[in-house]
Amino acid sequence: MGRILAEKYMINRDSREKTLLIESAAERYQSFLQQHASLKDRLLEYDIASYLGINPATLSRIKRKQ
Repeated sequence: MGRILAEKYMINRDSREKTLLIESAAERYQSFLQQHASLKDRLLEYDIASYLGINPATLSRIKRKQ
């Protein structure tokens, strides 16, 4: 059971790292909205920006353009 959990953790971590390297900030924000739509209103903008690997000012600009 531990091995299976470790494998799932590694797959999720690798996927997240790849996303941070390949996708733009706007693409990461769109993915966040699709995957975690219910969290958008409950989290602070600072926390969302931190999760996406960008600063809050960049997130604010992305949200304004949409």
